[in-house]
Amino acid sequence: PDSSRVFAQLSDGRLFCVDTQAGRILWRFQLPARPIVTPVATETSVIAAVPGQIAAIGARDGQPAWRFRPRGDIQ
Repeated sequence: PDSSRVFAQLSDGRLFCVDTQAGRILWRFQLPARPIVTPVATETSVIAAVPGQIAAIGARDGQPAWRFRPRGDIQ
């Protein structure tokens, strides 16, 4: 990921991308539920898990990239 960007998650499911050089929020994304683990950032996506699904959000624009709903519980 771009070293000038920090990704943060709140307990209510909001994800943020912050530009540390400019000191401003670049994008916000609302997950459908409270996260069950800390998101992971890659070059292109922020991967987040909530009960019943795993989702990828674009690291640059905060737009949904894909969603996966497994047949069993995510733990």
